[in-house]
Amino acid sequence: MIRPRPKCGHCGQRFGVRSLKTWTVRYTGDNPPAYTGDQILITETTPYPTSESEHVMYRRTWDGKTWYAPHEPFCTLRCALTYARMAFRKLGPIP
Repeated sequence: MIRPRPKCGHCGQRFGVRSLKTWTVRYTGDNPPAYTGDQILITETTPYPTSESEHVMYRRTWDGKTWYAPHEPFCTLRCALTYARMAFRKLGPIP
């Protein structure tokens, strides 16, 4: 099941990008092996030869759950700062 992108704790906007993993696929012969993993295949590069018989290609996959969000639970540092300023005005300084 695909988890939706997280929502910002201040503005409610959806944020984050899929956390992708890149796999290097080396194979011999003419046809690349089919993807049989349990993750979602996002992109696949065109194979290129590294020697007479070996080819290399890259696959990017996503598990359907993880999102890269550096400022979570906020979409940006601006939202985090605005939220902090509102909380400071409401609660006052810490004694």
